[in-house]
Amino acid sequence: MAEPLRITPPVPLLDLKAQYATIREEVRAAVDRVLESQYFILG
Repeated sequence: MAEPLRITPPVPLLDLKAQYATIREEVRAAVDRVLESQYFILG
């Protein structure tokens, strides 16, 4: 006898928004340091 079809809710594999929220200020500070120093690629 076949098992009844089970419908399962989708499982989020990656929530970038939530992950970014935890490090947002650190990332922005790092970007600001690079922009303020003007040390860009080949610069």
